[in-house]
Amino acid sequence: MTPRIPIGYNVRMKWRLLLPLLLSIGAVALLQCWHIANSQRSMVTTQRRLQAVWHACINYAQTHAGHYPDGNTSNQALRQLFIVGYIADENFFERKGIDKVTPDGKIGTKENGYLQALAPGECQVTYIRGIADENPGPNAPSLFTQTVGSNGDIWVIAVRKGGQSDLYRTSDGTVLQEQNGQQVDIFSEAYLKEKYGILPQDILKPEGPHRDITALARQRKMEILRIQAAIILLIWLPFLIPHWIKHRRKPKPHPETPTPQA
Repeated sequence: MTPRIPIGYNVRMKWRLLLPLLLSIGAVALLQCWHIANSQRSMVTTQRRLQAVWHACINYAQTHAGHYPDGNTSNQALRQLFIVGYIADENFFERKGIDKVTPDGKIGTKENGYLQALAPGECQVTYIRGIADENPGPNAPSLFTQTVGSNGDIWVIAVRKGGQSDLYRTSDGTVLQEQNGQQVDIFSEAYLKEKYGILPQDILKPEGPHRDITALARQRKMEILRIQAAIILLIWLPFLIPHWIKHRRKPKPHPETPTPQA
């Protein structure tokens, strides 16, 4: 004889599955929203810092007969801002996001020319030498950097000649736009030379160890997936463990019914 299933059993089982499912979806959605909001805050912070560096370069030129910071790399050129006292915090030059290579906060002293400021690996900003001159067009970039948000998106942040800044979300760190029917990287050396007359030697790149931006983004997205999986597991465990224990219990054997004697 087939045992009867209580009327409310199916309803209870549905709720036992539906409740953790809804909690999992809600937790993952909230976590994703938090990552997006945190990423946007980081990008805005980097944007404002780059604008502050641009204004410091303008002030430098005003007090140095129109000459802007110069050097062989962006580290060397932008270190001049520490020497004149316009910048005193290395964090203005880091990739605000999840990059593990960050400044150590040591800039040196005035006596040693602030040689510790923007050491190799502590500047992530590309600097266009002499960009504020009248030659390049008003939309030419002055400073730009690549960064990864806390949600794993790759961004390019640029400050243009007039001090305005732009944010571009990309898939691999290049910003492609259609020009004459072709997709071109608007921050490549070839495009900057053709569009604004900026020579490759005037594009001062940061020195020191650098991490692959796409690998950094991929690593961050894997970290987010692991966090989401851990949260889902923690939500489901209280519902699954009792069900698992119940089915692990061996049913007690029923006593044999004696055969009636004829």
